[in-house]
Parts: sequence; structure tokens; C-alpha cells
Amino acid sequence: MIARNSPLWAGYRYATAMVARNSPLWAGYECETAMVTRNSPLWAGLMIVTLPFDSIFDFNGKARPGRGTMDAGMHDRKEYDPMSTIYWFQGRFLPKEEVRISPDDRGYYFGDGVYEVFRVYGGMLFEEEAHYERLRKSAEGTRIELPDLADTATKLRELVKLNEVADGTVYVQVTRGEAPRNHLFPLRAAPVTMAYCTSTPRPIAAMEQGIHTVTTPDIRWLRCDLKTLNLLPNALFKQYALDHDASDVIFHRDGIVTECSASNLFIVQGGALVTHPANHLILKGVTRDVVIRIAREAGIPALERPFSLHELAQAEEAFVTGTTVEITPVISIDGRPVGSDGPGLLTRKLQQLFYQRIGNL
Repeated sequence: MIARNSPLWAGYRYATAMVARNSPLWAGYECETAMVTRNSPLWAGLMIVTLPFDSIFDFNGKARPGRGTMDAGMHDRKEYDPMSTIYWFQGRFLPKEEVRISPDDRGYYFGDGVYEVFRVYGGMLFEEEAHYERLRKSAEGTRIELPDLADTATKLRELVKLNEVADGTVYVQVTRGEAPRNHLFPLRAAPVTMAYCTSTPRPIAAMEQGIHTVTTPDIRWLRCDLKTLNLLPNALFKQYALDHDASDVIFHRDGIVTECSASNLFIVQGGALVTHPANHLILKGVTRDVVIRIAREAGIPALERPFSLHELAQAEEAFVTGTTVEITPVISIDGRPVGSDGPGLLTRKLQQLFYQRIGNL
């Protein structure tokens, strides 16, 4: 190993056991590992070809465990912490710690941006095109310029691989860009794109046991069909649910049920599914559409129509759908049980059909 008082240290930030700045292997690269790959004889199966000094040694010169480097020159990264999430930011793959958001970003002070959340099953993005189509519509509705979506799709798949996510989510957002604070759209701001992924297990316990909900008037704005960064109302109502020993709220406008704070709602009535139509009052959920599709394929009627709080109270079954919640039964509303004891039979059947769908990826 190399200590700070070693002549090999020579004041450089990066200590290296094999490659020094004056070595022909350095060849002007910024990082000593630029010429060393896993299949190189110099790699030799070790994870310490080049390490940041402060991450290898403490101030007593003793080695610190747990940090290594990525393969040489990959994605402009100088170092790699295996515990760090890799982000895709403005066309580059970076460790989370190196992502820098300007305080002038309109997403920061106006929530002026759009986003999408993809589910990952078995390392593959689920319903990719449906998510990109919704992102396109959200961008059109907010007049935000998107990056090339074909390139974005390629980069998000690579992001999943770099983070070694088997089951989880990918979050991507695009803001209008950086500009001095002004409500008017800036003339020259360039959109800012960021994405990251997270390993997230399927919500098995909630899907098996069901969740409790409470109803509340829907006082949000009237463009709920746009998936924007303006989520403070949803966050406030999610907290309201928690404060009332529930998992989520069920919104209603003038007695008509719309959706939940982060998911769509279905009820079962006379053996048929009923859910609010996909208009400006709800977000057109990707999982919602998958459920409607698999239900109809199985011969189960699926109706998209408004339904009332009274119909909700009389529902035989109820469940929510969403990218992260999949198909989760609702077992109580405002403290009153839904239907018979526990999740209903039709809900269980749809869960099985959905599981078969994701199993075919």
C-alpha cells in the first residue's frame, strides 16, 4: 500500500499501486485506471488498481474496506463506490454524489418539470412504451422539450444494468431548465434530465393482506392527467392518510370518486370492474390500463365510468393499481370493511393474471 509520506504519493490525489502519472500506461488520461480493465493482466482479479487515497486509508495509514473502482474509463467516472447509486444526468452516468442541480433550476423552485416511474422486473423495464407515451403527453401539456426518447430508452436500460437492479424502479424527470426566477418561460433555458433506479421488492405483504383507506375531497388542480413535479397536494394527503392510520386516501369531487394520492382505484360491482374514466381528473395509470386489458382478455367486464361515494360504500371489492403497488386490495374505507372478510376473489384472480403477465417478460 502507499502512504502519504511515500515518494510514490508525490502529492497526487490518487494513489496507484501499478500505474503512475509518468508511466507510459498513463498516456494523458485523467484516471490511472483508464488503461486497466477487468480482463487486463494488470487487473489480476483485484478491486484496488486505483483508489482515492482518502477512501483507502485513514489518517493513521490503515486500510479502509469496501471501496473499489469501475472498469477503466467507463462513463467518465473517476471512481466508483459499490454502495453509491449511479445516476444518468445530462447525458452522463455519474455517482449520485457528483450530480449537481443548480439552484436556478425551475424544477427546484417552481416544480416546473415532468417525470415518469418505470417498474423493473427481472432486470427489464415493464410497459416501456406506455410510460414514454405518458411522458410525451405530460411534456406536451406543460410545453417542456424532451430529450430524444429512443436514446433515453437505451440509457435507462443501461442504467438498470449499471446499478444491477433486478426488481425495482427507474425514476426519470425533465425540468424546463436553469434560468433566473421568473414565472414566464425562459427564452434560452435548456431542459435538464436526470434518472436513477432503486432496488425495490414487490409489495407482497400489502398485496396479500390489503390496505386501509380514508376518503377526502379532491381539491387538487384540474390537470391531474399531467405527471408533473407539483406533488405537494399528493404528499399532504398521503400524510393525512398516515395520520388517520390508513395507507392512502380516496379522492372524490362533488361525490364522484376519482383516484388515490398515488394510484388508481377500482371497485367490483356485480362481477364487473368499475374505474373512473381517463380524463383530466385522474392520471391515466399504466398499471390501470394493464389491468383493464387483462381483465377483458379473461372475459371480466371492465367499465370506465364515474361512480359515486355511495357505490364505493356498496362495493363488493375494491383495489388500487400503480407501478409500485401493482394490484393491492382495499379492505376498509373510513373504518368500514369492504365486501366480505379480506381481499375478494376477483381481486385475487387479477393478481394472478398480472403475475403471469410480468412473468412473461
